[in-house]
Amino acid sequence: MENEVTVVSRETGEVRKFNLDTEVYFVSLDKKIPIFHTNSGTFYQIVTLDVFEKWLGTSGFKMLDTVNLVNTNLITEISEDFRTVYFNDDRSLYASTNKGRVIAHDLMHLVRKAKHRDE
Repeated sequence: MENEVTVVSRETGEVRKFNLDTEVYFVSLDKKIPIFHTNSGTFYQIVTLDVFEKWLGTSGFKMLDTVNLVNTNLITEISEDFRTVYFNDDRSLYASTNKGRVIAHDLMHLVRKAKHRDE
């Protein structure tokens, strides 16, 4: 088994695996986050929600507030005050900020897009 690390490019959001023995020149720190320097560029270890959002954003994950990254594909309902999102198994998540409004807007855009596709 190879000695690999999965990392992400902060600039592009590209996720790559590198062999630590043959592809990583050195590792440094940026605000306590390991940075892997390779012949393909500089990559960051995936350790913060901001980095996860860049990585998973194309899959529908969005920051609901500063401590919650939510999969918008699994939201079934949003409260009237836009602060609570609900999932199909009766779980819910309360946001400490009003970012639910942005997510609701994004979801409505996707619903409209799907309706036009079906017509």
